[in-house]
Amino acid sequence: MKIIRYVCFNSDGNIYKISNKPDDRFKNLEMEFSEVEDFISGKLSLLEHKVEFDFIEKKYIIKNQKQIDEDKLMWSFLYEIPTKEPAERQIIITKNNKTKSWHIMLDDKFELDLQEQNIKVNLSNYYFSITKKHDPNVLYKLIRFTDGNFLSFTDDFEFDGTPISVYTTRRFDSYYLEEVNE
Repeated sequence: MKIIRYVCFNSDGNIYKISNKPDDRFKNLEMEFSEVEDFISGKLSLLEHKVEFDFIEKKYIIKNQKQIDEDKLMWSFLYEIPTKEPAERQIIITKNNKTKSWHIMLDDKFELDLQEQNIKVNLSNYYFSITKKHDPNVLYKLIRFTDGNFLSFTDDFEFDGTPISVYTTRRFDSYYLEEVNE
């Protein structure tokens, strides 16, 4: 017989308690007792852990604060966004040479999935490094979509067709960089 416990947490991922039944005041993550036993016995501290939605595993997980901090280190910043369209896309960045602008958007299917799970994604929280093609050491520009999903070109390399790559911190399962010329 499976013993179930509920990890009760707020929208910031802070864990308030682990209980036998869900608490309507919080978000609730259903887990097997064996997965939370170390918290219940006091071997692990709730204060040192948070609940986060893992976009790669596509589910909520409990992460140690140290693990969360390590995920933000520079090594995770070096994910090159592919220009070959994947079977499933979540984040799409467009370099539109016709309108002289950058665009970012969530894939429609992915956005519906997030809405069904009541997960909000703020794309203005993410930075994108525009670099020399396949070389993250030659940074041309750092962009962030703080005022919506649109940024106008401002630098020479954007106008003159210089080959580029886009790097970011990998927080989602699949990205796609498209370039529009007409």
